[in-house]
Amino acid sequence: MNVELREIATLTQRLLRPDQVALDETERDHARHRVEDAAYAGSLDDERAKTTLARVANARTRGDLRRAMRVVPGGAAPSGLVNALRGVSALWLAGTAVQFAIWTLISLIGFHWTEPWWLWTLVTGPFVAGPLWWLTETYYRPAPEPARAIGTSQG
Repeated sequence: MNVELREIATLTQRLLRPDQVALDETERDHARHRVEDAAYAGSLDDERAKTTLARVANARTRGDLRRAMRVVPGGAAPSGLVNALRGVSALWLAGTAVQFAIWTLISLIGFHWTEPWWLWTLVTGPFVAGPLWWLTETYYRPAPEPARAIGTSQG
């Protein structure tokens, strides 16, 4: 049960406070590669690239990383996207909680079972919050490796 609560807390933090999520090395390496690619392409001069790489190395949270990557073209999730994720997630979770509380009160006070209409909000919310979360995650995670066809060898 404790593991499930921890996973729910982690998911809630990723949705409601994405800038406070702790970085892992995969995310830090992805950011380093993006800075190096931008420097190689000429979008960043050497001094800015070195400064950004130092800030990436010192970043502890995704918010720190987002602030460090602002100088890299397309390197940081736009604040509007992060705020949209937070707002939609908060509206979805709070709306579901309020509807559940009202449904419980109606069922207890009326002494009869009513269908759980709050499930509509609970189930449809991820279809709105999910794409925003996925878009936000694309700034921190590298693209997956392309799948190889069966029978081909890696050269």
